[in-house]
Amino acid sequence: MRLAGLVSHRRRRTFMGNGSGVSRGDRNRNARLARLRVLVPATNAIVGIDLADKKQMVVVTDHDSKVLARKTFRCRAWDLGAALDWAAERAAARGWAGVTVACEPTGHRWRVLGQLAADRAMPFVCVQPMLTSWARRSEDLTSDKTDEKDAVLIARLTAQLRCYVPEPVDETWGRLRHLGARREQLIIEMVSQIQQIRALLECVWPAGRAMLLWPASRPNSPPTSPSTQTSRSSITANRSIPNPRFIGTNAIR
Repeated sequence: MRLAGLVSHRRRRTFMGNGSGVSRGDRNRNARLARLRVLVPATNAIVGIDLADKKQMVVVTDHDSKVLARKTFRCRAWDLGAALDWAAERAAARGWAGVTVACEPTGHRWRVLGQLAADRAMPFVCVQPMLTSWARRSEDLTSDKTDEKDAVLIARLTAQLRCYVPEPVDETWGRLRHLGARREQLIIEMVSQIQQIRALLECVWPAGRAMLLWPASRPNSPPTSPSTQTSRSSITANRSIPNPRFIGTNAIR
């Protein structure tokens, strides 16, 4: 028996036809990794910091996530200058040329830490909290969360270049961030008010919503629900009843 219809699948080409064998996505990823490697050089130790309100966990690790030093600082985020100086001294004592500071961008404390690192000419990167959560499960197959563990995980992800460079906090960036947050807040409030009006309208006048939407949704046929037919017959019998739109508005008020 001859199987003439069976052919092998063709391989899908995932690279550009420029003869280099590297796609555009590969070039973009390589460029991003090169920028991160400048901030996380092999000659720098990594300072992973788990930020909190009054307790800051600071660890100094190498690129294999081996802890070189660890210390808990009972202070606010804007008092972490002494912690950065302590980490730089511990790294220099182990023969490292410098340190790279890493943390999670939660709340507002990471901005303060970034400014403190910039004042000391220390590279600063951030790690997404979602990556830290996934790494916590892959570390020991549990979801156990502690400040000591999270600081080490932040340093480990930074050594793997699974981090990013935060946007500079300037006037334009801050204004755009504020406008974006305000726009999202207004959208949430508008949708909430619309849902509340619909709920109240259905409570005081069940057929009102269908009556109000009838001309736009069904231009050729009126609503056919029993409650809608009863309401329309009552309105036709009593001409003194005003427009249903104003009835719903007054009932809500």
